[in-house]
Amino acid sequence: LVRPAISPFAAVHASCDLAARVSALAPASHSTDEASLEMSGLDDEELEYTLLNKKEVMVYQIPPASSSSGHKADDWKKCIWRGRCQIAGKGPNVAIKLLDSSSGNLFAQCMIPNGEYDKYVERVVDSSRYFVLKITNGQRHAFIGLGFEDRNDAFDFNCTLSDFKSTWVDKDTPAENSAAMPAEPA
Repeated sequence: LVRPAISPFAAVHASCDLAARVSALAPASHSTDEASLEMSGLDDEELEYTLLNKKEVMVYQIPPASSSSGHKADDWKKCIWRGRCQIAGKGPNVAIKLLDSSSGNLFAQCMIPNGEYDKYVERVVDSSRYFVLKITNGQRHAFIGLGFEDRNDAFDFNCTLSDFKSTWVDKDTPAENSAAMPAEPA
C-alpha cells in the first residue's frame, strides 16, 4: 500500500490514534500489529489525512453567474467569513473544510466523493485566486465563493485537488485498461 506524504507529527498522531482505537477493540491478550489491525476491520481508508492547510481564506456570498462562461470574482461584494481552509482525504474521498481560525469550529464543508472535484470546485473566469464551492446537504446545495489573498495559496489549493485525484483515485485506471487489452503476438 502506498500512503500519502504527511508530516511526521501527523503520522505519529494518526498512528497513536489508530493504536488506541485498535487496542480498545482487541482483547487484552492481542498486540496491535498488522494482523490485529486487519482483524479489527480498520484500514487505511478509515484514516483521515490532511493534504493542505491554509491560514487565511475568505468566503463570499455570490450572485448567480453573470455569463455562460462562469462566475466572476469581480461581482463578489460581500465577504461573509474569514478563517482557515483544510483539505483532508479519507479513502477515495476528499473534503474541503472551512474552519474558524481561533476555535477550529467548522464553518462549512465541501465533500467531494471519489476525488471528482470538477463537480464541486469551479475556477472563476477573471482571477486565479478565487473559486466557487458547491456545498451539499442531502438533496440541497448552495454555492459560495472562496478566495485566497496569495496567488501561491490558490495554486496549492488547485494542485492539491488535482494531485489527490490523479494519485489516489485514478491510480487504478491505467492498470484496468492495460489488463483489458489483449497482449499482442510476438
